Amino acid sequence: MRVFVLSFLLSCLPALALAGPALPGQDPLGIPEILDTEIALSGWKAESGWTVSPLRDEQTGSRLSVVLVAESSTDVALQGRARPAGGHFSDWFDLEERWAGPEGHRILILDFGQPQSEVQLRVEEDPLALGVHALGWTLMEPVWERLYTRAGDAPELPPELSTEPSEEPSVSNALLDIGVVPREVWGADPTNCSTPEDNWYRFAIHHTAGNTTHSGTIEGAVQFTQAYAMNSGEYCDMPYQFMVGHDGSLWEGRPLDYRSGATGGGNNDGNIAISSMGCFDPSCGSPGTGPQVSTTISMLAGGRILAQTLADEHGITINTDTLRGHRDWPGNSTACPGDALHSQLDVYRSPSAHFEGEWVGFSWDEVVELEVGKTIELSLNAFNLGIETWTSNTRLAPLPRDVAHPLAASSWLSSGRITGPNSNTPQGTTATFSFEIFGAAPGSYSLSFALVEEAVTWFSDIPVGGGPEEGTMVLNVVVVESTGDDDDDDDASDDDDSVGDDDDASDDDDSTSGDDDDSAEDEDEEEGGEWVTNEYPGFVADTACGCSTESPDPLARPESILLVGLLLGFRRRLRL
Repeated sequence: MRVFVLSFLLSCLPALALAGPALPGQDPLGIPEILDTEIALSGWKAESGWTVSPLRDEQTGSRLSVVLVAESSTDVALQGRARPAGGHFSDWFDLEERWAGPEGHRILILDFGQPQSEVQLRVEEDPLALGVHALGWTLMEPVWERLYTRAGDAPELPPELSTEPSEEPSVSNALLDIGVVPREVWGADPTNCSTPEDNWYRFAIHHTAGNTTHSGTIEGAVQFTQAYAMNSGEYCDMPYQFMVGHDGSLWEGRPLDYRSGATGGGNNDGNIAISSMGCFDPSCGSPGTGPQVSTTISMLAGGRILAQTLADEHGITINTDTLRGHRDWPGNSTACPGDALHSQLDVYRSPSAHFEGEWVGFSWDEVVELEVGKTIELSLNAFNLGIETWTSNTRLAPLPRDVAHPLAASSWLSSGRITGPNSNTPQGTTATFSFEIFGAAPGSYSLSFALVEEAVTWFSDIPVGGGPEEGTMVLNVVVVESTGDDDDDDDASDDDDSVGDDDDASDDDDSTSGDDDDSAEDEDEEEGGEWVTNEYPGFVADTACGCSTESPDPLARPESILLVGLLLGFRRRLRL
């Protein structure tokens, strides 16, 4: 038997009328938890050819809503009955099928005409034998949004709508650039909404309070959310303008041409609803709700870049007044978007990505010259603009990605990873990456740098990363043949020691050469060798320069070597 645990609960869908008390973490309307049939039928009893459920009294509503997963050829009889508080049970009535979707998914309803406090469901014969794979059901209250332009208006029929697919994408190029999947791509049904909206000035963050997928896919969750909202909840479309997958994928929901239907309490006007697929509250897992899941960095990053992009398009300044969780808007009694997601709303408000930096300094000047077989130690500084602290999991890497570089030294972490920061680097501070390069063979080399958070993201990849852009920090190196002068000097020094040269004479030689040392230092200062930096708050330049473990004699440098200037292009990344 296939096991379906497809729990969905639209905890963020507000009822406009006849709503009863909600379960913890949900609003009066919700998609029921959908379970494998054998689990769903636990506690049911066989009575006169029917399998009858226990009573349900979690919430009040006037509609019994059932989600069924069965073989397409299966004809299953379903009946329901209910009673109001202090009243008597109604007769058993047949449920009406409202929607039949892919893989045998069906939505069935039974309207009682007035609020009920207890409900029962029964299924003909043995559902397992009939090929029923999964089942979910709940008592809820439809909002009838499709018949109302807004709460309090007179009912009206929806306008005639064209079902012809549009040749133009329904979302802007900026939204397409960050990966938003348009309605026409995921197969949305035509909207029945009729109340226009063209003045967006705030955001409401929601969660579906259900599973992260449906029929095993995130796209299936998007499709089913629309189907349930329109066919059981009587919404004119799904109530959210956008949905965010657990993997960070972004989906267009209700078109931005129409007013939101998600936030309630008089807060739908101008309020873009962004809903994450999943249940992020401790109350999840109780009867009628989906299992609790954790937020992911990909999901949060997707929601952040979506909110920031929409804010740029509509001129919205994002702060705690303009971007709130569903439960933070007045007139709402709900835990949506759940404690785990609600605690991360500052991520959505952040102009910076989780992992984002900017190069601010390096310890070399122009081209670095290196003898074959020698190493030289260098340093590179980067300023942490991102949300996350840089740790040993943050790596300086050569480009191209994951390709061994000919300048790799034995001290590198691997052929494709150079080193980590010298210390943990919180947002707003500067990291120093100290490393060595090794001259394996003569020639001219360019070493381009990138930052990567291991097993998470490259810093240049949105939405989790935000820069620096790759190719903006380049080190040019010339590796030359060894002159052997240093070895000769060392040998001569050893010979002098062996014959017992006068130490005082040696001291005298040192003292008389002091002026030469000073002149050499002056020469170094004239030629460069100091840190090259960008002005940046919190950055303190280090005046130390990189030094070779065995410096070549400057008088032995071949005059034919051309010194090519270090190419450093600082590009500030586009803030989203």
